[in-house]
Amino acid sequence: MDDILAAFRKQILYALAWLGALLLLPFALNNFLQGRTLLGIGTLTICLILFRDAWALHRRRPLPIRLLWLFPPVIGSLAVAIPHLGVAAVLWSYPAMILFYFVLNRLEATLMNLALVVVVGGSAWSSLGWLLTIRIVSTLLLTGLFCHIFLGIIASLQSKLQLQTVTDPLTGAFNRREMDRGLEQARERAARTGAPVSLLAIDLDFFKRINDELGHDAGDETLKSVVSLFKGRLRKLDQLYRAGGEEFLVLLDNCDRSGALIVAEALRVRVAGQPILPGRKVTVSVGVAELRGDESRCQWLKRADLCLYRAKQLGRDRVFAEFS
Repeated sequence: MDDILAAFRKQILYALAWLGALLLLPFALNNFLQGRTLLGIGTLTICLILFRDAWALHRRRPLPIRLLWLFPPVIGSLAVAIPHLGVAAVLWSYPAMILFYFVLNRLEATLMNLALVVVVGGSAWSSLGWLLTIRIVSTLLLTGLFCHIFLGIIASLQSKLQLQTVTDPLTGAFNRREMDRGLEQARERAARTGAPVSLLAIDLDFFKRINDELGHDAGDETLKSVVSLFKGRLRKLDQLYRAGGEEFLVLLDNCDRSGALIVAEALRVRVAGQPILPGRKVTVSVGVAELRGDESRCQWLKRADLCLYRAKQLGRDRVFAEFS
């Protein structure tokens, strides 16, 4: 399961570590004064782990103690405290459960909290009776369920937000920001592996006429239809970007010039053969450029654009690629 709070983990840990340590320290000292030595040791251990990690975060250093190690003293303290303190000790299991969901990933937190329910339920059964134990276990399970629902909502919103930042809202193709990142990564992969990678620069022919004569709604529908046709032909590993207006780029990983020409021609034929607009043929022109080992991202893009320009010069509705 994804750790959806990973990007905010340090801020969460820093606040919770200082607050938790400072709040628990008086209870730890009181347990020693009251003669509850084992409980005092467990509570003090939790404080020390939180203090140590909070100080490391303050110094901008890696955590010296994984917060997964909070589990043994937390569980041990609850198991010891419930027979002595009853319901007052059970109350600590609720913030402990929520703490695990904030400081651990969802899988670790779920496993730890299931164990927490078992330990707390077992201690409560022998100390508080079966009726109260059922209530405690039920409310603990509900707390865990609510945390899961909350994190699920966050994950869904996070996914939608990430998608919005990298995709064009009209067509669903990746946007220009993602295009720059994707092309740079493709260059790095090609340099590392030596595998070929090619770029298709695509432009809708006479698109301005569609907007002027039929309106922008027709233009928008045309763009969405063309993107849908592209996606139906491309592989999952191929990346489709909207470079701007009616211009698109297709990144073809592990594909040389000859393979890119085949894909480009297939896309051109696919668009030309579909009745996208009533009574009007929609076509595209395509420029093909395989990455050369010594060129930058801008040089690669410029070559693809020059090939596209040449395809338009030759009459549009065609594919053009430089000879290797």
